[in-house]
Amino acid sequence: MLAAFHLMYPEAPIHTMLAEPEIVRRHFPEAQIVTSSLQRSPLRGRPQLLVAAMPRAIEEFDLSGYDLVLSSSGAFSHGVVSGPDCIHMCYCHTPMRYAWDWHAEYLREHGWTGPLKKWLAETVISNIRVWDVVAAERPDLWIANSQTVRDRIKKYYGKVSTVVHPPVDTSFYAPQDLPAGGYAVTAGRLSAYKKVDEMIQACRRLGLPLRIVGAGEDRSRLERLAGPEATFLGGLSEEEKRREIAGAACFLFAAEDDFGIAPLEALAMGVPVVALGKGGALEYIEDGRNGVLYPDDIESGLKRFLDGGVSWEPARIRQSALRFGTDHFESKIRKLVDDALGR
Repeated sequence: MLAAFHLMYPEAPIHTMLAEPEIVRRHFPEAQIVTSSLQRSPLRGRPQLLVAAMPRAIEEFDLSGYDLVLSSSGAFSHGVVSGPDCIHMCYCHTPMRYAWDWHAEYLREHGWTGPLKKWLAETVISNIRVWDVVAAERPDLWIANSQTVRDRIKKYYGKVSTVVHPPVDTSFYAPQDLPAGGYAVTAGRLSAYKKVDEMIQACRRLGLPLRIVGAGEDRSRLERLAGPEATFLGGLSEEEKRREIAGAACFLFAAEDDFGIAPLEALAMGVPVVALGKGGALEYIEDGRNGVLYPDDIESGLKRFLDGGVSWEPARIRQSALRFGTDHFESKIRKLVDDALGR
């Protein structure tokens, strides 16, 4: 998302608490990058240990002199302090989930269940919640990346927001001249909440090969669970990822996510999606047409798909994704900016 904003406003400096040199070289080689004091911390490689310091760090930036600040926030960025005459527009990916709707599950998944660890984590999270509610007053205009996030913004912050879905590069993610393979594919960070373990188990029971694109902290646990049906491909280039998805029979998406870009990339290539029927997936998957939505058990969704549960041809599946293209996103954001500035 930050890359999309940078392409729209390439001369605007980027303020970020932490910056990875490799990511900067790859995606923002010409950008002016301003980092917080946390960039000098010896713990910067383990940002989860810096969470308690992040509210103060995001408030360090001197944004005086700007007419407009556009923050991209999934946790702390909406808490920047702008000048009295500055318009602050926040594009919100979600109110920080580990502080609100997902905090109990987050503690369990990270093993913070012992009395001392749990007490320390709960204390930090409680303090962050207080800061977060105060910080939510700072943006002048809220933009939600999905209807699901719009509802969370209303519930936790009491704010009204405008929905603008994230951009999908439908030109790059277009149908490829490849025969459909007899495998399922998933792509994304290998974190516990992505529920890749459920995909592995369902594909094993159904005898369906599963190809897994992505890296993350959950990989070693998932590899121990996996049988011969699962193949871990690691972090691939965008071209390699595109080829893996294009050759799949279906894309699997088991998380209750805020929105989900990878499933839309699959749809843009004419590949149907089997997804949990909750969260952002409800905004682009039409059950039985461009994919299958299942209520709880991914195996039931896969069975429906394998039994002919999708009626659309690849060309019509792609058509369902085109309204999420980059051009639509840019035009909506530019209009909101122009309206806010009175242009």
